[in-house]
Amino acid sequence: MDIYPGYQLLFFIYKKIIDNHEYKYFSLLIKIILGVFFTVLINNIFYFYNQKYQFFYTKNIKKEYLKINFEIMGYISKSKGYVSKHDIDYTMKFLNKVNLNKKNIIFMQKAFLYGKNKNYPLISKLNYLNFLISYYNPNLINNFLKTQIELSFINKKLHFKTKKILNIIFQHLNISIFDILLIVNKLKYHNKYINEKDLFFHNFFFYQKKVYTHYDHNYFKNKKDINNKLALKKAYKLLGVKYSDNFLTIKRAYYKLLSKYHPDKLISKGYSSKQLEKAKVKTQNIHKAYNMIKKYIK
Repeated sequence: MDIYPGYQLLFFIYKKIIDNHEYKYFSLLIKIILGVFFTVLINNIFYFYNQKYQFFYTKNIKKEYLKINFEIMGYISKSKGYVSKHDIDYTMKFLNKVNLNKKNIIFMQKAFLYGKNKNYPLISKLNYLNFLISYYNPNLINNFLKTQIELSFINKKLHFKTKKILNIIFQHLNISIFDILLIVNKLKYHNKYINEKDLFFHNFFFYQKKVYTHYDHNYFKNKKDINNKLALKKAYKLLGVKYSDNFLTIKRAYYKLLSKYHPDKLISKGYSSKQLEKAKVKTQNIHKAYNMIKKYIK
């Protein structure tokens, strides 16, 4: 039976002491036992504090993300010159939804008030937000956009200055029109006044690498476009991603699938030539699906 090396050493010393009656080794045995004990104790202490640090660090990132979210909500609410009852009601509803304690509720309310400042540093805050989201959870970008767009239309009509702020957000966070329209289409079910026609300035389309000038309710009106839509749907399904997922998530899913069907890996598993050929076709389809999705969101 295999014994852990440390215990094996202790067992050897103990056996030597008993067999040869060399009790002078007892002090050495005690020192080794104490050394092992304190080593294990220190390792456990470091592990405990590392876990605790990670917990509080993650918690702090989430708090910072919400803080910037509420600041920009305040900035958007005040952009039209005043904060309406609808703005306040929506903010309070969102505040209750995130389920914070009393101390953090007050903290977020102060963040909202700070965002109402005329000289609010929007660009630097967006830079910080981009860092937090990319480090903590890239999927939070959709939640952030959903909140800001929904709030912008809460008074039924999108104000010109609010529209300008939204376009700055889209451009600075490098959000594609495809992603924005997916969010807008979901929000329409809750607020009929939300629409993509009022959302963009003309120069926003020039900012994008690809111009989606024909993307509206009739975008897939002819047979060719219907086929494109079906192909795109299949592409998302093949990669195992959603329309709401950002490009980073899609890219990760793509590389994960490529790794799964890599020839070297399959050969090592003893796949036959026929199975390898099928895997090759699968890999080609994965490439096509990824490139199709990339074409629409880039």
